[in-house]
Amino acid sequence: MSAADLADLVGPAWRSGDRRRVAADLASALTEVIRLRLPSGTTLPPLRNLAVTLRCNRKAVASAMHQLAEEGIVVTRARGRTRVV
Repeated sequence: MSAADLADLVGPAWRSGDRRRVAADLASALTEVIRLRLPSGTTLPPLRNLAVTLRCNRKAVASAMHQLAEEGIVVTRARGRTRVV
């Protein structure tokens, strides 16, 4: 899955406007998209590409993915791709 495809699924409404909540907002939006539309095993785009496409900080995307990993929604590997569980 490309960053543009995932950004299209997430849509522009994921930001609440509060800059301190970017990672939480993104994690919430990604959780919804993953649970409703992405099958298990789907490879997500690299964090850097997703950050550029969503026009947000790479740290916010990394934080959101870390949150999803802690919740068991995705599996991440060092220097590897992130996959939907």
